[in-house]
Amino acid sequence: MNSGTSFLRVIGSRLVAIAAIVTFSMSDTIWAQSEAPGVLQDNVLMRADSVTYDEDFGIVTASGHVEISHGENILFADTISYNRRDDIVIATGNVALLSAEDDVVFSNYMELTGDLKSGTIRGIQILFSDGSRAAGVSGRMTGDGRNEIRKAVYSPCELCPENYWKEPLWQIKSFNVIHDKSLKRIFYKDAFLEVFGVPVAYVPFFSHPDPSVVRKTGFLTPSIRSNGVLGLTYEQPFFLNIAPNRDATFAPIISFKEGVVLTGEYREVRKHGKYKLNGSITP
Repeated sequence: MNSGTSFLRVIGSRLVAIAAIVTFSMSDTIWAQSEAPGVLQDNVLMRADSVTYDEDFGIVTASGHVEISHGENILFADTISYNRRDDIVIATGNVALLSAEDDVVFSNYMELTGDLKSGTIRGIQILFSDGSRAAGVSGRMTGDGRNEIRKAVYSPCELCPENYWKEPLWQIKSFNVIHDKSLKRIFYKDAFLEVFGVPVAYVPFFSHPDPSVVRKTGFLTPSIRSNGVLGLTYEQPFFLNIAPNRDATFAPIISFKEGVVLTGEYREVRKHGKYKLNGSITP
């Protein structure tokens, strides 16, 4: 599992790449599609420093600041080859795949279908739209919106800007993680909860909503904090979507100093105002 942790830390250093990607997208690089007319699929755009086309094998090879866009998916890499006959895209070197959900997948090697929606990924690293991160030894994407990560680690904690190699406050390690975009949930099998790199709990199965979920009944992402009053605490919120204008959140907190603290919050929005009621109790 050490490789997964290393990948998670590397994502922090790659946040700068997001800005670089956006800058590159706005650059004046000439579209390579005009240099190799008729060899790409419809609705596919490619640009790069250089492009070659092997007519015998039907392979388009682009190198140097390569960008391919298909629909709402955009793929960046140092080198990309596209096999027209098999409809396979192979990307190598500083690969980044931007999805319609604003998630970014990093790797040094991806083998994808021509629509950039399915394929295999070595050394996968994911930056979700809410800033949380996941990484694993390998990954597989399917056309139905399921992403599977093997030997994975996930954490919503931001990494220290001065030291990306420092262990996050807490993280979940799992032998198998599935992100089902249609269900908008992330599932873990054989998961270990670690605090400052130390395993503190094990569950055979665990799931929580993915970052795209705004309102849905179920368990929310747990949080681990440390303060002078309660010490080290673990909080597991449960969100109850009562109605479009009403909801409640129950969040038991386990603390090292005070034991169990039960907290809750009720919210309601009406035509002429909104209400919020919260409180806590120690059993």
